[in-house]
Amino acid sequence: MKFTVDSVDFQSAIDKALVICPHKAPFAALSCVYISAEEDVTIIATSLSRIVAIHIQDAEIIERGKVLVSRDEIEKIYKLDGFVTVTANNGIITTKNAKKERTVKLYDYENDDFIIFEENTVNLDLPIVRCEASEFMAILAAEKDFHSYDKSRPIYTAYRHMDGEYFNDQNVIMCGEVYDDLKKIVKTKVEKSGLFTISYGKVRTKPLVQISADNFDYFCRALEGNFLDLDKTVNMSEHFVRVSFERDEIYSVMKEHFKYDDRDRPNGSYIIIGHDGKCATAMREATYQSMDVFEPIGKVQGVDDEFVAHLQSNYMMQVCDFYKGEDGITMWAKSLTSPVYFTVGDDSDSVAMLLPLRTDSEIRTSVINDYRNFFAA
Repeated sequence: MKFTVDSVDFQSAIDKALVICPHKAPFAALSCVYISAEEDVTIIATSLSRIVAIHIQDAEIIERGKVLVSRDEIEKIYKLDGFVTVTANNGIITTKNAKKERTVKLYDYENDDFIIFEENTVNLDLPIVRCEASEFMAILAAEKDFHSYDKSRPIYTAYRHMDGEYFNDQNVIMCGEVYDDLKKIVKTKVEKSGLFTISYGKVRTKPLVQISADNFDYFCRALEGNFLDLDKTVNMSEHFVRVSFERDEIYSVMKEHFKYDDRDRPNGSYIIIGHDGKCATAMREATYQSMDVFEPIGKVQGVDDEFVAHLQSNYMMQVCDFYKGEDGITMWAKSLTSPVYFTVGDDSDSVAMLLPLRTDSEIRTSVINDYRNFFAA
């Protein structure tokens, strides 16, 4: 294998690959960077669940081929100035410019080792949306905190409409690591001002998401499992309960009565209740089934009787953090078990969070009884 390439393009491609390439892996080939010189120069790295393939189209290919270089070795040789000639043969790879030459050993690969790099880097067959890279990155940045709580299985999320050209009605859920990866991969002004095409497909029954730009393809697994089922939610206009809050008011109640330093603590749940269609109330669990704080925090519309939405306290604190700087927040609910939406004010098209409710019937019954007793007294 032999090709000549601008060092700026080569260094940028290797830097992107090293974002994904693991330092330690269950088998050695996975800690390697794949370099191929065929129709263009392609550099690939994978952690199995995430893959990035970078394409350098302006390289001059002198001799075709493909090799694997360990992460530790490629870091020693890829940073040279000017135009660089990359040559691989006889178990070594050399990078050379007008002044310097650097040589390291190739990974002693077998043909089967190439499969883990090549088998998943295929164009997926269901394009979903094409949008500005800056738009997509801004949305991921806004949602990052809500995915990072559990990067592999997000249990709550934020929703924001993305401006772009839509092709198919398809929902996909990606792991929270996508933002961290793309923030490091998308660096130049050209990349940040370019277009992303987001596609979905299955490779040997494994669901994948592909994010394509002019010079790279990023693949990650599409999450499937026990998540909120978006297909079963309904439009905001069909939700029959609406609770309006003042953000600063609800935040002060949370800070006064609840603790958040331990997200796994069993007590401290946060309860929203509609009472006679007039107010919503915050309550703290003193024990598993009793409450010791009742504070009105909002107004309820659309319900004439008691309505209980049992949300964990850390979720409500995330709501306060997410809507920091906003005056009013509205919660939209349909049933005691379906997810609830939060939006800015009464604008159902604004940035929204979708959160699950706790559905323990015994807790709900106890809460209602405590609530009744409190107001009866």
